[in-house]
Amino acid sequence: MEEHPPAYPGGPCLACREPWPCVPRRAAMLKEFAKAPNEALTYDGWTWLDGYVLDRRGDAIARRSLFVMSAGLRWLNQPVGNRPVLPRSRARAG
Repeated sequence: MEEHPPAYPGGPCLACREPWPCVPRRAAMLKEFAKAPNEALTYDGWTWLDGYVLDRRGDAIARRSLFVMSAGLRWLNQPVGNRPVLPRSRARAG
């Protein structure tokens, strides 16, 4: 988990309350992007989102990547749906 996340999209840093990305987060982002500079490049106004398909227990079974226009996204205050999550399965030894 990142140490200086935004409180909400477009909001201040949750840790230091400065405008996000704050100075510590910008420094961390520069280090991250230096490792894989091409992954950070995209068209202006577009972004990559990664999500996971979960099974009934909440375990990730497949990864999904979407290339979306940021202007078409909106923040939901409530989760979509009321699906109960079963206890997670134990990791297999080996």
